[in-house]
Amino acid sequence: MTRHVLALTFDGILQPLGFSQVLRVAEGLSNEGFRYTLLSLEREADLARHADVAAVQRRLARAGIEWIWAPYDTRGGATSIARNIARATRAASAVVRTDRPDVVHARAFHGGLVARALHTMHGTKYVFDARSYWVDEQVEEGRRFTSERAYALAKHVERDLFERAAGIVTLTALQADDVREGRLGAWHGRPVEVIPTCADYAEFRPRTPGAPRPAALDGVPEGARVLGIVGALNRSYGAPETALLAREILALDPRVHLLVLTAQGDEYRSLLRAHRVDEARTHITRVSHDEMPRVLPFVDWGLLLLRSNFAKRASMPTKLAEFFACGVRPLQHGCNPEVSGWVARAGTGLVLEDLSPDGLASAATRIVSADEAQVSAIEGRDRTKDHFSLEAGVVRYARLLREVTERSDQRQS
Repeated sequence: MTRHVLALTFDGILQPLGFSQVLRVAEGLSNEGFRYTLLSLEREADLARHADVAAVQRRLARAGIEWIWAPYDTRGGATSIARNIARATRAASAVVRTDRPDVVHARAFHGGLVARALHTMHGTKYVFDARSYWVDEQVEEGRRFTSERAYALAKHVERDLFERAAGIVTLTALQADDVREGRLGAWHGRPVEVIPTCADYAEFRPRTPGAPRPAALDGVPEGARVLGIVGALNRSYGAPETALLAREILALDPRVHLLVLTAQGDEYRSLLRAHRVDEARTHITRVSHDEMPRVLPFVDWGLLLLRSNFAKRASMPTKLAEFFACGVRPLQHGCNPEVSGWVARAGTGLVLEDLSPDGLASAATRIVSADEAQVSAIEGRDRTKDHFSLEAGVVRYARLLREVTERSDQRQS
């Protein structure tokens, strides 16, 4: 029997994150025999790129996936959040009334709120793909729920999302343990799957000899050892420590060049200038997600210095899987012990325990002298593939969705 899944995401699939973590998963599950309807909220600027929209439509149509979108209000604040939830709920409710999907696959906290509303209105069961401790993230970043009353109410809603879900997906085993131990509401033995942010290991691969050099590396001398910073500059990352470690490594090894792949070029230039990182040996450029599999294999070391707090128990950085797949050696600190554990298990990178000036200087010394002592890129890739590959993630999603729908069939018979 073909199962119909309605997937909800506030991460537009015209955005790099949505494309890699939502669209690719939908394609994989369609190949596993699920009928997939994908409802996403899309930014006006992305929808204005008509050629990109048409290309995504064609790609999803080839996979047999129906794509529905609603506009995403980008103005921020509680009013925008409420408006986005209302838009998604209206669009999803229309699908439920006409097509009666077997299960809703709700991504992240806001998608979960929509799925909970569908459950209340139509009795539709849902899988809650939690992705984070969103409430606690907001508190840690000083954005919302700063009063005790507001925090208690938000945590009550979070608990209800977990309790009503027919199945749960977490990024980490740490959060899965929290679910099974009843810290997020009564568990009652519902299926829980740990599925980290995944990379397509067929597309993200180590560099092959003679591979053409991407244009993004035009500002990096040939033969340089490349130290990489990838992605946005935000509160989750230890930005000053990242800049200081880069400065120490550049000072110790004249062969090293810093490559920053980001859409926030001005912000990174200010950060690196403030910490006296050698501008002559730094290249900052923007790379699309489609280009990333061709650029990352040329990066030797990838900086991944993260803050740690309770909310990070549920986090797994997307770029970590891409580093592993491409043979980039992670220089990692923080987030949670599970992230550090995977870096240690891969054996290609280095876990930094101390981000003090002395600790960073010591780490830099280890890094510039660690060429031959490391596990090979291929071996590190093989050690992580069964957990971080898109293929493995799709298998786990399919297993969970089948279990949820089969349990429902058994209750109805």
